[in-house]
Formats: sequence, C-alpha cells, structure tokens
Amino acid sequence: MILTEFVSADGCPASTTALLFPATGTPVQCSASNACPNGYDCVKSTTNKRMQCCSAAKEEEENEEEEKEEVEEEKPKRREGPCPGGKVQVLRIIGEKIVKKCEDKCPPHQIAVRGVCRDIHRDAPVPVPMD
Repeated sequence: MILTEFVSADGCPASTTALLFPATGTPVQCSASNACPNGYDCVKSTTNKRMQCCSAAKEEEENEEEEKEEVEEEKPKRREGPCPGGKVQVLRIIGEKIVKKCEDKCPPHQIAVRGVCRDIHRDAPVPVPMD
C-alpha cells in the first residue's frame, strides 16, 4: 500500500501551515541559529527546499494537550486566594473607606499570605499561646 502525503502551496507538510510575514505574506525562514517561535517547527520547504517555520504537527499538539491535562489532573487542587488570575488582595484607603482591591503585587512593606497582602513586622515578637 502506497501512502501519498499531500503538501500545501505554502511549502509546509500536510496538516501544517506556514508562519507568514504579515506585510509580505511570505513564509518566515529559519535555521539552527534562527529558531522558530513556540508552536512552530523549522522544516525544509516542499516548494523551494529552504528551511521555514511551519506549525507543529497536529498529532504532536494533541499529545502535548493530553499530557498537559494529565499533569493538571495529577496536581492537587490548590485553593486560590480571593482574587482571580494570580492577583493578590490589597487593602487601600479611598476617601474615608478601606477598600479591598485585586492587584498584581503587594506593596513593598507586605507579603502575600494565601492571596491576601499582610504587613511584615520584622521586629515584632511572635505571639505564643498561653495554656
């Protein structure tokens, strides 16, 4: 049985597409010293035999997605803080009110504890419970 591999007009193997320069519409060329961006492989063009960036084969992408899903399933579910997207909760004084805001990082005098910014007291003694 003979299998025929179809190629596209942009010079990439079947089921892949060329990374094109937006201004010219020509394929981005690559080499050992000029690698392709993530998601693209440096392959020999089927039209001009030069090396160019083509999208990673779909089979590889599907395998990577499956592996990523498996790894995520294995990770224990980590409880996020009150803010989405890795942001932290900061208390800000606006007018005469204290307002909880989600920001990218804590102020310099604070650290994040479970997603909420808390003051750092280096000289303060650690309280010890008395029985």
